[in-house]
Amino acid sequence: MNIFDLNKPQDRWLMYFTEPSLFDRISKEEYERYSEICEALESVEAKNFSPEKIYGYELYVDSIRQYHTTLSLERKAGHKDGRTESIQIIEELKRGLLSPKDIASKFNTELDFVMKLRELT
Repeated sequence: MNIFDLNKPQDRWLMYFTEPSLFDRISKEEYERYSEICEALESVEAKNFSPEKIYGYELYVDSIRQYHTTLSLERKAGHKDGRTESIQIIEELKRGLLSPKDIASKFNTELDFVMKLRELT
């Protein structure tokens, strides 16, 4: 009989120490909800790994960290590039030398985007 309340952090940790196998059978949603416990279980399991398995696990963790770092950097770069391009489009609109369609072609963007920027200027 389970006497722990998974909604209470203290109970979750007590359950981890007394009945860790219960966390092996949780759903993906529950895994995300109790991620700190699941990460602790993975760490304990890693202690039993062979040197080859530890190396593979480290490569796996490194690849996840690299993915998140790259994603974050690309997102920041995309925001910066998007702002720079938007400013350039607005400047072209203010010059009035090109039609919105020509500006969209010049910047390889959607005409709708150029039209929205035109409304803002």
